[in-house]
Amino acid sequence: MSRTPKPSRPVVSSRSSASPFRNPWWVVWLLLLHAALLVWVSSRQSVCFDESFHLPAGVRILTRGDFGASHAQPPLTKSLNAVAGLMAGARTPPDSVSGPGFERQVGYSFMRINADRFQRVYAAGRVPTMVLSLALALLIWRVASVWFGPLAGVMSLAAYVLSPESLSHGSVVGDDLATALTVFGSSIAFYAFAVGGGLRRWLIVAAWFSAAFLVRFSAVQLFPAAALLLLVLQWRAPVRRPREAWLGLAALAVVVLVVVNAGYLFQGTLTPLSVYEFGSSRFQTLQRLAPGLRLPLPADYIRGLDYISFLAQPGVKESYVLGQVTRDHVVWYFLLALLVKYPVGLLALAGMRIWAGIRASLGEGRAAAVDARRCCCSRPSWRSRSQPPRVSTSACVTCCRSCHSYAPESACSS
Repeated sequence: MSRTPKPSRPVVSSRSSASPFRNPWWVVWLLLLHAALLVWVSSRQSVCFDESFHLPAGVRILTRGDFGASHAQPPLTKSLNAVAGLMAGARTPPDSVSGPGFERQVGYSFMRINADRFQRVYAAGRVPTMVLSLALALLIWRVASVWFGPLAGVMSLAAYVLSPESLSHGSVVGDDLATALTVFGSSIAFYAFAVGGGLRRWLIVAAWFSAAFLVRFSAVQLFPAAALLLLVLQWRAPVRRPREAWLGLAALAVVVLVVVNAGYLFQGTLTPLSVYEFGSSRFQTLQRLAPGLRLPLPADYIRGLDYISFLAQPGVKESYVLGQVTRDHVVWYFLLALLVKYPVGLLALAGMRIWAGIRASLGEGRAAAVDARRCCCSRPSWRSRSQPPRVSTSACVTCCRSCHSYAPESACSS
């Protein structure tokens, strides 16, 4: 029985061992610069729209166990921000203004009862997001350094440190930065587990997936993405233990389900659908077809999914695109938004990376075609008359036909 070769890791040039970019002070100074920029950006901007919902909702979660005040997002990030807000003296909105989806009323009440400490509370509430941004910067540097070398690590870190995207989202109370961190961490951790296996790697993946599901509802996309990644890895390179990888992915669903319920303190789990007041057509249809169905999810988690599904329905929200206000879905809206939002330099770097990958793939394809044609068009050799040829005639014909249009005629000289 042949042994499965160990998965190869990204190759880093031996010259990188003597690179000046291996000096850890590059990382230290860039992280300090990022922290200073985050503090400066935070001091220059007032409380934004989403912050007026997230921080009061997090305070209600920690002090009252109330997950329904703002169920548009899972509770983890807003709770972390609320820890710092409470340490700065934030007062809790009363129960009389709270209720399922009453985030606006809770936000107004929070603003009034904390009027004498409003700026201080929100300045403190933003600090956990800054810490998460520094953690994401460190993770980006680590991954880029291990895969592509110390120069790539420092350059990637510098691009993130100075990016307007990271500075804007990393200096407010919100879920976007935490989403980027947990999704990126989940992807890298699952890749390591799929390639290397092992219980320790699986536990790391489970921690990342669990955090992602307590940060954003869209984390559900991690499962099909992980399955696709596993299929690609099995196709392109050997996976050490494919059965273990697939079983590990299935087990993640069980872990995530338990963690989500624990994150909501198991409030309203297994509540029948007939009790809910749904707003989206999808959940209304499900409620009509199976009113007695009891989903193993917390009540406010289901309400949040329904709310997100409602907002995604055509005609519910307006979009501003190229001077026009429309209620229709614009399929290319996000692509246009990214092109406008991201710096030109970052887009140029991304374009250069894509073009380099295309050129490398074409070069490898041409080299493989030339080698294949040389092999197939050469005369077969026998060790002895009793041994069959190494390549059959039909295989040679098929191989030569497939590579004829790719390899030049000079490749078949023998």
